[in-house]
Amino acid sequence: MRKLTNTKIIISGNIIEIFKFENEFIYGPLEHKTKSFKVCTNKKTDPTENRQRSIENAQRKLKRLVNANAGHWKNENGKIFKTIFLTLTFKENVTNIKEANYQFTKFKQRMDYEITKEKKSYLKYAGTIEFQKRGAVHYHILFFNMPFIEMIYDKIEKIWGKGFIIVKSIEEPRSLASYLCKYMTKNGADERLCGHKSYFTSKELKKPIELLDEFRIQNLKDEVLESVKFREDQFKNEFCGEVNYQRYDLEDYKKEKEMLHNFLEIRMLL
Repeated sequence: MRKLTNTKIIISGNIIEIFKFENEFIYGPLEHKTKSFKVCTNKKTDPTENRQRSIENAQRKLKRLVNANAGHWKNENGKIFKTIFLTLTFKENVTNIKEANYQFTKFKQRMDYEITKEKKSYLKYAGTIEFQKRGAVHYHILFFNMPFIEMIYDKIEKIWGKGFIIVKSIEEPRSLASYLCKYMTKNGADERLCGHKSYFTSKELKKPIELLDEFRIQNLKDEVLESVKFREDQFKNEFCGEVNYQRYDLEDYKKEKEMLHNFLEIRMLL
């Protein structure tokens, strides 16, 4: 059944975003299948403007993915994995993205085998491409479930085998999303990225949760967010008019984080 609402909540790990729209919009599954059709328009669009909008949308998606995964993967004993930030650089001047991506895929497969001793996909990650001044591709990657590895720098450098690396264990994941996304901004207008994704991720990452049901939204506000400070902003959306935006960060709210977990475990199953 389709419904009307003017409120949306997106939950990405410990980050909760609330959007209050001026105009209502419809959500929910269609009751009857309809034939698909294309909308024709004579309106000319600015390629630069479209590219910038695509970059901004991709940044938002990547930030939410990182927030939903960094510090939210546990080992078999229930201990949270530290997020590992890794930069991979080519010694040779590899400028072809397809070739670079092939080498990254082989590296990731070797890392999976090093950890599991099996030929299976294991590591969960998100990353971006950056171009060095000489034109060579290099990668910035966050690994969300990498276990402890003795002499990790030497091991990864050997497994990569293509050049210089940087490895950092991240204790505080709060700023990771913005840190990773800054590389997308730097390379956003680079023509070499045309036809390629502005970021890449592994399969089966934890996804941000979207709430549109007013009953659940009100429950979340009452049960979890009542005493949590938030940042507020206003902006205009071309489809939904004026938007009131609130952003809650539960990182320093232990009790509220547990309440959010319980809410998602119980209320989302109703």
